[in-house]
Amino acid sequence: MGPSSPGWTQPKISQDDRQGYHEEVPCTKTLFVTPMEIRLLEQLLGALALSLWKVEITWQYQEDAGIIVFSGSHEAVLAAQVAVSQMLIRVSQAVRPGPIRPLAAELRVIGFYCLRQGLSLYLWHGDASGLSGDVIISISGKGGSNHGASVLSQRLLSQRGAPHTHVDVLLSHLGPGKLGTGALLLALQSASQQQHTSVVICVDPAGTWMAEAVAWVMTMFTSSHHVSSLSSISVVTRDGALAAALHAAWRRYWPTGGSQQELLGKVLQAQESVSVEVVTGSMANQKTDVVVLPLAPGLHGPCWCRGAQDLAEAALAAAPHLREASPGEVRTVLADAVPDLNCKMLYVVRLDEEQLWHQGAHQVIRQIVQSCLGSLYGSFLQSISFPLIQPDSGAGMEEQEAVCVMLDEINRFLKHKPNTWMKLVQIVCPPGLSPPGLVAEYIKTPTEAVGFCQLEDPLFLRYLDESPATLHKFEGHLKAAGYSFQAYASQGILLFQARAKSSDLHSWEPAFRSMREKFTVRRGLQMDLLGVLSDEPSLVEKFESIRVYDGMCFVGLVCEMARFLQSLQVKAFQKQVVCRQYPAEPMHRYVIVKDMVDKEMQLSKHHVSIDLRQGSPATITLQGPCGQVTEVERRLEQLLGDFRVVPVPLSPLQAWFVHELRSEVFSETFFLEREIPVLLCVTVSSDLQETSTGVLVSGLDWNKLQEAAKLLMSLVCQQTLLIEEGLRWATECQEWTELLARLGAKKDVAFHFDRPSQGVLTMVGLHPHVEEAEAAVREYLSNNSLVQERLAVLRPELVEVGEELLRIMDWENPQVKVQVCSSPGALSLELEGLRKDVQEARKAVRADLLSLVLGIVAVRDRALEEYLTSAGESLLQGLAQQLRCVVSLRGRTWSTDWERGQGLVSEKTDALRKLPKGKKGALSPFAEASERLVIRIVGREDKVACVKTALSSFMTQFHEESICNTEIVAFSDQTLKDLSRRSFYRFPLALHRIQGNVLCVRGCREDVDKAVAAVYAKIQAAQAKQVDTQILYGLVKWYHMSHGEWFPFDIAISHQLESEYGKKQRKTVIIWEGQRTEVDLLKQEGFVPGRGTTISIRREICLQDKVIAPHWEPMGEGLVKMVELQPSSEEYQEVAKGFNRTAEGFSILKIERVQNKFLWVSYCWKRSWMVTKNPPGVRNERILYHGTQPENCCSIQEIGFKSTCRKVGLYGQGLYFGVDASLSVFYAKPDSSGHRFVFQARVLTGQFTRGEEKMALPPQKPDGSGRYDSVANLASRPTVFVTFFDDHAYPEYLITFHGTRVQY
Repeated sequence: MGPSSPGWTQPKISQDDRQGYHEEVPCTKTLFVTPMEIRLLEQLLGALALSLWKVEITWQYQEDAGIIVFSGSHEAVLAAQVAVSQMLIRVSQAVRPGPIRPLAAELRVIGFYCLRQGLSLYLWHGDASGLSGDVIISISGKGGSNHGASVLSQRLLSQRGAPHTHVDVLLSHLGPGKLGTGALLLALQSASQQQHTSVVICVDPAGTWMAEAVAWVMTMFTSSHHVSSLSSISVVTRDGALAAALHAAWRRYWPTGGSQQELLGKVLQAQESVSVEVVTGSMANQKTDVVVLPLAPGLHGPCWCRGAQDLAEAALAAAPHLREASPGEVRTVLADAVPDLNCKMLYVVRLDEEQLWHQGAHQVIRQIVQSCLGSLYGSFLQSISFPLIQPDSGAGMEEQEAVCVMLDEINRFLKHKPNTWMKLVQIVCPPGLSPPGLVAEYIKTPTEAVGFCQLEDPLFLRYLDESPATLHKFEGHLKAAGYSFQAYASQGILLFQARAKSSDLHSWEPAFRSMREKFTVRRGLQMDLLGVLSDEPSLVEKFESIRVYDGMCFVGLVCEMARFLQSLQVKAFQKQVVCRQYPAEPMHRYVIVKDMVDKEMQLSKHHVSIDLRQGSPATITLQGPCGQVTEVERRLEQLLGDFRVVPVPLSPLQAWFVHELRSEVFSETFFLEREIPVLLCVTVSSDLQETSTGVLVSGLDWNKLQEAAKLLMSLVCQQTLLIEEGLRWATECQEWTELLARLGAKKDVAFHFDRPSQGVLTMVGLHPHVEEAEAAVREYLSNNSLVQERLAVLRPELVEVGEELLRIMDWENPQVKVQVCSSPGALSLELEGLRKDVQEARKAVRADLLSLVLGIVAVRDRALEEYLTSAGESLLQGLAQQLRCVVSLRGRTWSTDWERGQGLVSEKTDALRKLPKGKKGALSPFAEASERLVIRIVGREDKVACVKTALSSFMTQFHEESICNTEIVAFSDQTLKDLSRRSFYRFPLALHRIQGNVLCVRGCREDVDKAVAAVYAKIQAAQAKQVDTQILYGLVKWYHMSHGEWFPFDIAISHQLESEYGKKQRKTVIIWEGQRTEVDLLKQEGFVPGRGTTISIRREICLQDKVIAPHWEPMGEGLVKMVELQPSSEEYQEVAKGFNRTAEGFSILKIERVQNKFLWVSYCWKRSWMVTKNPPGVRNERILYHGTQPENCCSIQEIGFKSTCRKVGLYGQGLYFGVDASLSVFYAKPDSSGHRFVFQARVLTGQFTRGEEKMALPPQKPDGSGRYDSVANLASRPTVFVTFFDDHAYPEYLITFHGTRVQY
C-alpha cells in the first residue's frame, strides 16, 4: 500500500507524548552546491517521492553557485541536508564523464543507449553487487556442456536481502562467442516471458566477444518482441578495457542517451545500499532509528510477539489517545516516552479484526511495511525494525511465508522509491521461532532449465529455413520433449527453450538427435563428379530432399544422399578419358612435330589434346579416347625420325659471331620465332682461322631449310677497313677503344683489330648494324685528322682592338689553339687543332665576332674630359676589366697645365664666386681644344650596354666644386691624397690644389659631397682648434716666475701645458725662450738643462666676470649649476610668457636656468665670430625651443647639444629647433611621473636657406662666398631651424611641465 492507499495516513507524533519537551520550532537550512548539482537535483525530482518528505525544499541559481533551502523541523532539516548532499555527490560521481580505469569498485555509468521506445540499455563500470534487478544474469566458462551452452535459473535472496531471479549462463570451451550470444538471447526471452522489468548482465568472465554478441542479441530481441515487460537492461563489468570496447562498439548500433530522468533514476537505484536482515531477539533491544509496533487490541487470528505487545501496551499507557487512531493509521511517538528503548522513535499502527477480514493477512502486512517505510523515507532516517506477525493455527500462513511477504514488499518499496540515506531494514523474529537462515532456504527455489544453445552447421540451418516441412517435423519432436526450437543461420546456432519450468535440461537432446541423424551435409566432392553435375544439373531434381549450396555443398537425407552420389560416379565413369605422358627431349623437335600433328588432327577431327610442357625433362601429355591417343603416338615417332640437317656456308668469323650470340639472338629456336619450322645448331672451333663451319639447320621440310640458310647468310655479314698510316695514332687512344665498345655494346657488331700496325679492321655482325658501324668509324677517323684554318676579321673597330680581341671574346678552348695575326690595317684569327674541334670552334668564333658591337659615348663637358683623362682613367679601365670590354678615348683632350692655371686663379677668384654654380666653367683656367672627346667601347652587346649605362649614370652624377679657404694652405699633399683615396668613395675622385687656398674637387656628386664635407670638417677642426686654444687661453693661463714676478707663457706653451695637465700627465717638455725645458706639472716647476736653472710655474683659472652672464648666481668652483627660478621673478614671467604664447593649455611645473661656464664661453666666442663674418643687419641669434626625452636632459645640461646625435630629418641631418614652443612639446616624451621637458635655447641661425633631407652640412651660397650658417623649413618666415654645429646653440632654460592640457 502506498501513500494513496485507502486507510493510510501520514504518520504523526502524539501530542500527549510531547510532555517535558519543548515544542518544535520551524527551522531553515541552506546548502551551497554547484550549478551542475542544482541541474542534477532538478532531473532527480522524477525519481524522488517529494510528497513523503517531511521538509520543504526550494532551490535557486546564484551566479557561479547554487543554493538549496530546506524548511521543516530541526531534526528533519539536518537529516535532509546531509542526505541530499551525499546523494548529489554519489550520483554526480556515477554519471560524471572521465577516463575508464582498468579496475573499479564504485559503480559508474559509461553508456546509456535507447534500444527502442520504453527499453534502454545501460553500461556500468564497477562492482556488480551494487546493482539490483528482477533478473541477474552471470556468465561462466565452467560447467557447460562440451557441445553447447546451458541456461539455468533459480529464485534467490541477495546478500542485501532482496529476492530476485538468478540466471547462470554456462558456456562451452568451443565457440564461446556464438554460444554466449545464443544463451543471452534465451535468458532475455525468459525474463520477458516471466514479465520481469529489469535485467542485470554481469560480463566479467567474458571477453571482448560480448560487444558484438550483445549488439546482435538486442537486435534480435527487439525485432521479435515488439511488446515486452522489460524496460531496462544493465551490463556491468569491472574490466576497464572491456567496458571501453563495449562502449565503442555499441555507439555504432544505438543512439547514446535518452531520458535523463530515467538514467538518473537508474543511477540513484544503483547507489541505494539498504541491507535487509531477518534477526531473532527482543524489539526493546533493537538499536535502529525506528521500531514499529502494531496496535491490535482484542484482535484474534494473527498476533504479535510478546515483546511487541508489551511495548505497544507501554506506548498506550504513555499516549492513551493512540486508542483513538483509525484502522491502518500510523502514528509517531518519541522513544523517550517509553523507558528502556534504544531507538529514536516508535511507529504505532492501529489494526482491527474488520480490517484483517476484508483485506487479508497479506495485504495488511504489505500496508504496514509500505506505510512505515514511507514515513522513514520522508524523515531521512537510516534504519527501522519490524516485528514478525506470529499467526495462530487458523490463520493459514506460515512464519516463513510472512517473512517472504515482508521481504517482497520491502524490495518493492526500494525499487520504486530509490534513495541513498536508508541503510538498514530489520525483521525481528521472536525467540523460539525458526532461525533467520531458514528464510533464505525458503525463498530459494530449485534450479530450473531455461534452455540450451548448440552450435550447428550453417548449411544445415539454411536447409531448415528453406524446408518448412522438415522444420515442422523438428518442432513437433521438440515440443513433445517440452522445448521450443529456434535456428539462426547467420550465427550458426540452435536455441532450445524450455516450455515449462519442470522441463529437464537435456530432455531436448534425444528428440533432436533422433531427427538430426537422418540428415547429412556433404562438402568437397571430386572434380569429376562436380563436372558431371555441371553438365547435367537435372540429376539433383530426382532426389526431393537434397539441396545444393554454392555449387559444391549438398544437404539432404542420408539415404537419398548415398543414391545421389552413386549416380554421379556412374556418369563420371562413362565419360573417362585416357591420359598418357612421355619425356619430350629434345623439346624443340617436339614443338615442330606437335604443330604438324595438330594441323593433321584438325583435318581428321580427332579429340586428342596434346600438352607440351618445359621442365627437366620436358614432357608431352596426350589426353583423349584411348584409340585416338595411340594413333597420335605412332605419328609422333614417325615424324621425329624424318628430321634432316643442312650446313650453312659462313666464314670462321661469321660462324664465331653466330656462336657468341647463340644465347641472345641465334638460339636453337631462332627460326621458330620467325614462324619457320627449322632448328638452328651452332658448334664452332676455337681457331677462328679454321675454314670448316659448324652452323647447321635441321627440319622436316627441305624448302624451309633452304629458306632458313639464305636468311642467316643475309643477316650476318663481314666488312674490312684499311686505316691510313697518318691516322693510326687515333686507334691508340682511349676514345678509339670507347668508340668500338660503344658500337659493340649491343653485340650487334663484333670488331677484330688484330693487326694495328697494318691498320686492318674487320667488322662482323648483323647486316644493317655493320654498315652503321663502318660509317661511324670512318667519321671518327676524319674528325681526328689535324687541320689549320684562318678566319679574317674585316670590321675596322675589331681590327683596332688588336690583341685585346681574345680577352673580350672570353675564348677558352684547350683543344683548339687560337692566335691573333695582325698586320697594318688587317687582322685575322688562326685556328689550329683536330678537324672536329676546329669545326666547332669556327662556329663559336664567328658567333662571338658577330656578337661584338661598337658603342660610342660623347663627352660634352670640359671638366668631365679633364677628369676622364686623369683620375677618371682608372674608372674606364675598371669598367673594361669588369665587363670584358675594350674602352678607349678618341679625340683631342683639354690641356691640364696646372701651373698655368694656378697663375690665373688669383685673377679670377672674385669673378668665380659671383657666378652661378652652373656657369663656373666659363672662367675655367684651362686651355680650350678644337675637338670633342668620345669614349669608344667594343665588346658584347649586353656588356657594351652595361658600360654605356654605367657611364651615362656617372655623367649624370658628375659634379665639380671649388673650395676657397685660408686653412687649405696648411693642407699637406699627403692630406689631399688621403682625402681622395678614402674607401667610401664609389668612383675615383680628383682633388687638386689650384692655388694655395683653393681646392677643385671632381667626381660623382655623392663622392664630391662627401669629400667637400671632409674638407670642411678639416677646416672646421683647424678653426675649432684655434678657437679652443684662444678660449682655453682666456679661461686658464700658465705663469712662470722671473725676477720675483709672475709672467704668463705665450698662448702656444699655455695650451700645451693645459693639454698635458688635462691628460693627467706628470711631466712634459716645452721649448721656452729657445731652450728645452723639462716641466714637472705635479711639483709645478721647470728645469732648463741648457742653463742649469729651475723655474717655478703655476696654473691660474682666469674666467672674467665679463664672460659670465650678469644675472647668473655665483658658482664657486663648479662649472655647471641648475638654478630654479621663482614664479614671482621677472625672469620667470618672461620665459613662461614665451612658452605659453604658443603652448597654451600646458601646466608649467618649474623653470630652471642652466649655468654652464664652458658652454657659455664657447657660444659667446662663436656668436662674436658670426657677427663679424655676416653683413650688418643679419639676425644672427634667435630664441628657439627644443623638446627632448627625460634621459637626455642631464647630457644637454653638461655638454650641450651634440651634432653626433643627429638623425635623418626632412630638412637635413642636424639639430632641430622650433620657433614656437607648441611644436617642440610634441617631441617631449613624459617620464614615469608624467613630467615633460623643453629647453629654451639661444641659437645662432645667421644666414639660412631651405633645407633638404640628405644635407649633412649647410649648402654653398650662390655667390660662392661660403656656406650658409643654418637651414630652415621655409626660406621666408620659417617655423623650424636646423643647425649642424655643436657650439651654435646654448640651452639657457629647462622648462618642466605637465603632459596634459589645463581644463578650463
